[in-house]
Amino acid sequence: STRDHYYFMKADMQYTTMCNPSTVTTSLASNNTGGLAGAIYGLGDKSYVPANIFDASPFTMRISIGYYGFYDPLRTSNTRFVYEVTLPTGYSVVGSPATTNWHNGQYPDNASVVSGAATVTYAGNVVTVTSPSSSIGWFELPIVYDCATGGGVNTPVTYKLKEINDITTNCLCNDEIFCYSIAMNPICGSSCPGGPAVTYLKVEREDNSLGWTDATLSTHQSRANISAYDLAKSLYLDEFFIDGNANIAGAPTNTNNLHIYTEIAKVNTQATDVITPLSIDVTIIRGGSTVATGNVTTFSTTGTNTTQQVIDWDVSSVLPAGGLLPNDVVQTRAHYAVATNDLPELDIQTGVNYYMYILSRQQIRVNIVMS
Repeated sequence: STRDHYYFMKADMQYTTMCNPSTVTTSLASNNTGGLAGAIYGLGDKSYVPANIFDASPFTMRISIGYYGFYDPLRTSNTRFVYEVTLPTGYSVVGSPATTNWHNGQYPDNASVVSGAATVTYAGNVVTVTSPSSSIGWFELPIVYDCATGGGVNTPVTYKLKEINDITTNCLCNDEIFCYSIAMNPICGSSCPGGPAVTYLKVEREDNSLGWTDATLSTHQSRANISAYDLAKSLYLDEFFIDGNANIAGAPTNTNNLHIYTEIAKVNTQATDVITPLSIDVTIIRGGSTVATGNVTTFSTTGTNTTQQVIDWDVSSVLPAGGLLPNDVVQTRAHYAVATNDLPELDIQTGVNYYMYILSRQQIRVNIVMS
């Protein structure tokens, strides 16, 4: 929800006279010059969390509001903005830092500029972040999820933004400005009669597509200097990879094949492909030791149409002698290139489906789907 409004300051006078103890109240009077006019409107959420969250894998959560107008004539140097973030069961802040970097404005304003150290405090599952100055801003926190306590339940993270008129006196006047719920999608795996259960998924640009440090185009940007959010975005001709891991659960009735299915949305509805599959690296780990590795270029596109592109890798040739066994770990990295410039102009999640599967002796897929 949001508090969008315009407001002007008005006042009345209440008094008594020497001859009459009854209170006299004047009519409301306003400042006709508008010198005390304020406006807070066009508010929206600009926060970010990864599309999929995995057990014990830290990720960065960004909290930011967007706005069209944010003016308050009563704001002073003692004014502070306070975000109250409520974490569902299973989520925690890595290291419980006492401060975090504050960036003035709304994301992506000042993304590379630290405007000060915001104070971070903790009370149960509520994390409170207080701005270092009277400027509205945004911040990021390192978060981790524990499947053992959270159970994989899709409970949202909620937050509210407050404006404290005077932090020294705790003066409050209609302090709650904005509140929002951020959808979370924790992946904890599930029971499977015999097949691969996806445990990890990540998308990032390749080293050759990280951009340059300056206009000379002589040195590629370092991966460490790019946020996870920006690493997951690609442009025309960029190359990127998808890391996907799985555990072989249950007792597969057939162990001589393995397939990896990826489905990408064609947001602009087009006949041509949006990405070009290059190859996929596969590693099979058993009991902590690598038992098979290989690179595959074989895939199917069955199911591709004008609204989606399907890449179905057949990596059966990489499997070790005797095939897959229960508790085997499958680690993959699939390589792609962006094949079109007909792309959305805004950041949009284009991944639709990802899963690994094996074909039973009856040629029926056995898998756990993870979107």
